[in-house]
Amino acid sequence: MTVFYKIMDSLPAVPDVLVELALQRSNNFAKLSGPERVEQRINPSFLQGRIVTRDNFPTVSRPAPRADLRNEFENWVNKNISTEWSEIGVSLSLPLDNGQTSDFLGPHSDKSRAYVLIYLIEQSNTDQHTVWYQEQGKGLYRKRTTAALNFDTLTELDRICMPMHTWVYINANILHSVEQVQQSRTAIQISFDIDPFDVFVNC
Repeated sequence: MTVFYKIMDSLPAVPDVLVELALQRSNNFAKLSGPERVEQRINPSFLQGRIVTRDNFPTVSRPAPRADLRNEFENWVNKNISTEWSEIGVSLSLPLDNGQTSDFLGPHSDKSRAYVLIYLIEQSNTDQHTVWYQEQGKGLYRKRTTAALNFDTLTELDRICMPMHTWVYINANILHSVEQVQQSRTAIQISFDIDPFDVFVNC
């Protein structure tokens, strides 16, 4: 049976002081201009601004930059989560700079990681979903930086409305999207190139 995610409620909650630091970092990052965000973000922007079709209607994928938290979080993560991480950051789901509206980050496999722990610390609405898909005629596991630009060619496999202040571990090698983001979504994220928790190794 394929595992797309696991709620890691055995992992410790992030201390309030670090949550506040992450929120402050995300708020400061959101105030930057578009070019400043591109310069400072730690993840590539290969999805931002891409046209994705759903029900024959073209919509732009919304930005989802990550700001670096390594210096502030490294000691706590090494002690309480794992030492095998590749990045630590705070992710933001932002509105489009050109005035267009979009409530989703298009289906994709990640570029800079294979697996990721997500700790949701702020959301504008509670019905935001992370959804996994398989593209018709394609394998389940995709190479990095794969983007699916037409929802009508995808089969939904699983979805989760992530709980707040709880670690959720996801497989980023399978096409996934974040949908129904009405305004904002902020999460602490720990990225991995390997699976230190052995959740996905036998999938």
